[in-house]
Amino acid sequence: MAALLFFYLFQLNGVGVLSADEPRYAAIGRAMADSGDWITPRLWGKPWFEKSALLYWMVAAGTKLGIPGEAAARAPVAIASVAFLIWLWRWVRRTFGQTEAWCTCLVLSTSAGWIAYSYAALTDLPMTVALMAAFLLVTPPEQSRHSAWWAGAWLGVAVLAKGLVPIVLFLPAMWFARRHWLAILVGCTLVAAPWYLACYSANGQVFLTEFIWKHHILRFFSDSLQHVQPFWYYVPVLLAGFFPWTPVLLTIRRNLLEDERLRTIAIFVAFGLVFFSISRNKLPGYVLPLMPGIAILAGVAIARAKRVSLALASSGALLLLLPVIGSTLPEALRSGLSRSRPDWLAAVGAPLLVVLVVVLSTWRLAYLGRLILSTALVAVSVAAGVSKLKVEILPVLDERVSVRGEFRKLGRPATQVCAGDLHRARLYGFEYYFNAAIPECEDDPRSVVLSDERR
Repeated sequence: MAALLFFYLFQLNGVGVLSADEPRYAAIGRAMADSGDWITPRLWGKPWFEKSALLYWMVAAGTKLGIPGEAAARAPVAIASVAFLIWLWRWVRRTFGQTEAWCTCLVLSTSAGWIAYSYAALTDLPMTVALMAAFLLVTPPEQSRHSAWWAGAWLGVAVLAKGLVPIVLFLPAMWFARRHWLAILVGCTLVAAPWYLACYSANGQVFLTEFIWKHHILRFFSDSLQHVQPFWYYVPVLLAGFFPWTPVLLTIRRNLLEDERLRTIAIFVAFGLVFFSISRNKLPGYVLPLMPGIAILAGVAIARAKRVSLALASSGALLLLLPVIGSTLPEALRSGLSRSRPDWLAAVGAPLLVVLVVVLSTWRLAYLGRLILSTALVAVSVAAGVSKLKVEILPVLDERVSVRGEFRKLGRPATQVCAGDLHRARLYGFEYYFNAAIPECEDDPRSVVLSDERR
């Protein structure tokens, strides 16, 4: 547990806020802590209803505890990830066995997608851990009234994390646990309803219009939010999200579905994948709730497969791509993946001998039936490689992608700056560090013009 916690908390302040979402969510949570208003999310003093309140409460708690820098927003998410992984290990061990538990959690905890969303102050991971806890608590044969109450409570936490989407994703579980649907519904309502009623009472119809209509219905059916992707978009996203464990997914076979518990999990994953694929707007983090279920299927498959040594060794071989990913990431985040041009030979050549040792050792351990050790060897190698990348790449991201370095060099108060030709992610980043809204230069000319040309 201590090693896992260290891995997830390592270098949380290594780079400034990234993307368009993280600075806004972090700013709203910080404003909650400063103002004492824990009901209405506010971005620079104005109500902002894109997401429900859980992440903002987490950020506010981190701020109140005095956690320094960006870690105040990120640490609560990382801790939630570690707590869930420990709980998941115990659930899988009790349900399937110890080998299955270790393989499941080693795969999930060192998958690229899970690591990335455990590092960022975004809503996807808090919603995922709450939703999966709710789902697994009523997965057959765990369908007592007591577990249904707890499942409903955790579903309520998921609804506080990301609105009504968890309710839709939970529909298969409601069918499987239909004998206890009332307990689930009441538990969910008792946890989630107080904030929704309080926020509606404080803000009126505008809360429902913005939150329900614009950010739920239009986000699903309309292309107005500019995140339109093809129907098959999430297949490569999930394959990439499980890097370097993608070959292990091939060990999942149809005969696993003879187990009712695994069949239930597979239905949950398939339902979620179809639901998100139908949606007009797609972002990679939307399918994060499917990853724990897939990891369980993969973990059980590793433990039960007759021949798994090749898949595990192949996962170890993919570690060669870690340096390539590291060299590509800054330019990919800055200008897009298509514009990045990594030096493949130079990146792959350096760790070749180390990876070769990992691959051969992984294959040999798996061949001898030491599946936990084989999987752990790849997982520890991933953790070591990612930790090394954090030390090497985060300063580059801080300089070339985040605006934190530029903000420090400016040394000007917010009253002296205005936004010129500035990408919205950079604008939100500057606003987070200035702790104030930045006006457009056309509306309010000032002595310092922030623009993308300053990079």
